[in-house]
Amino acid sequence: DDLQISSSSSSSSRSNIPSSTIGGAWKPLPSVSDLLSLEKDIDLLNEKAIKSRLIPLIIQHTIAATTTTTTTAAATTTTTAKNEEDGANKCKEEEEEETKKLIESGMEDIISQINEARRRCISCISSRVSRDCLAFITVGVPRIKLKYSMTGETAPKVPSSYVSSVLEPLKKHLLLAAAAAEGKGVDKEEDLQQQQQQQRGGGTGGANVCCRWLADAVVASVCSKYVVTAKELLQVVAKTEAILSRLKKNKKQQASTASSSSSSSSSQSMSDADKIRLQLQLDITAFASQVRVLLGSNYRLKELEDLEQLIMTKK
Repeated sequence: DDLQISSSSSSSSRSNIPSSTIGGAWKPLPSVSDLLSLEKDIDLLNEKAIKSRLIPLIIQHTIAATTTTTTTAAATTTTTAKNEEDGANKCKEEEEEETKKLIESGMEDIISQINEARRRCISCISSRVSRDCLAFITVGVPRIKLKYSMTGETAPKVPSSYVSSVLEPLKKHLLLAAAAAEGKGVDKEEDLQQQQQQQRGGGTGGANVCCRWLADAVVASVCSKYVVTAKELLQVVAKTEAILSRLKKNKKQQASTASSSSSSSSSQSMSDADKIRLQLQLDITAFASQVRVLLGSNYRLKELEDLEQLIMTKK
């Protein structure tokens, strides 16, 4: 589920955020760009930062306060109390160690809550960006059958138009994530479009991709859904092809020279089923190529390989 922010804490600063009514209470829904900024802030409070910086700082100030009190009292002692002072120092070291363990133990719960908050934030961002990308696949793939089923359409030579749009939501939010990482904002749609044009022309090949976790999660989700949708299309095509094949066998009694030559010429043309398979192959190949242009030529992901394997087995 999308993360929700209480209206009392954020309505004044996020007036442009879309809202919804859940359980009778009005709650604004943060945009993906807001969530990306939030994820970056949470990431700064990661476990490593807390353990390496915050905890030592708290321990240092706690021990310093204790040491100041002890030093003031120790200044009034005489040399005859040397043994007692050594014992006090040892006791002090033990207390410092106990203080350190107590503080570290107390911070474990905070670290756990921060990690869970970041996990939820990442899950929400990934699901929303994936949903935007998948909209093109769920609409575009079924249309392949409509285009070639008994329409006389020529065999395809280029990918379908929907393919070029699938990764656009991901590209957009990777740019927003990069801007958030640099402490910048993209206030105007024109600024975002300009950055997207620069990204297309730059050909970075994945070298400068920010938020790799977002890219991996979205590409994995899209590829998994692409496989399911493509398999459904291929199954429908196979059933239709089997039905048409049986109908052709029932008409075999009408074998004449004319029909024989006609069937000979028709057999040389590509069937509707083969056109659909070829179009799907072109689409998936183009999509995989776009993924590697965005994320690097050596980019590998199991879900992407599963998708490519699907068209390899259908060639």
